[in-house]
Amino acid sequence: MHDVNTYLSVNGVRLTLNHRCILSAINLQCHRHQVTGLLGRNGAGKSCLFQVIYGILPAEKSIEFNGQVLYAAYRRPDLITSLPQFHFIPKRATIRSVLKNFGLTPDELLHYFPGFRGSDTGAMGNLSTGERRLIEIFTIVRSAAAFSLLDEPFSNLSPLHTETVMQLIKNETSRKGFLITDHRFQQVLDIAQKAYVLKNGGTHLVEHNEDLALLGYTSYRNPG
Repeated sequence: MHDVNTYLSVNGVRLTLNHRCILSAINLQCHRHQVTGLLGRNGAGKSCLFQVIYGILPAEKSIEFNGQVLYAAYRRPDLITSLPQFHFIPKRATIRSVLKNFGLTPDELLHYFPGFRGSDTGAMGNLSTGERRLIEIFTIVRSAAAFSLLDEPFSNLSPLHTETVMQLIKNETSRKGFLITDHRFQQVLDIAQKAYVLKNGGTHLVEHNEDLALLGYTSYRNPG
């Protein structure tokens, strides 16, 4: 059991791809029981940063878990799990075997997504693209890790499923923390207790709605 002060700290990240500096001034901290949002324009490097944190994209970095350096997070599913933008569960895997691998049951899935009733014994390959995505989101959000990284969890979901996933994430903050990025930034802001904007290779903490406009992310106007 991780205590309430559990935190994930990301600093000193420097990533260069094709002679272009993608990340260079990263200062980001996530806490258990919180949703931390990461906003940014297309090509800003959000997915790259997630891959660096998870340890699958080599880069100069300082990733710490409770003050202890974490070199390869992907080897520690008890600490961090990650939802990539692409499908990561093989089509041949059965839904029940996938749930079992994450310590979950069909009843837990059906509680949030009753539409899977009757198909929860089949293979992932029998599902639609959207259904496969829901299974992947569910397993990562409900995983036993102290933190979960979610890359585009709301993209291409129906409004109903988006609301359900948002509620699921809120419920899971009772025991873990999340770092989320999504182009549907309003959904991120609706559930995040803290947010950063990734711009020009660096992270900028958002303290007020006006900050989004100052950082060139929205055209927010003060209603007063």
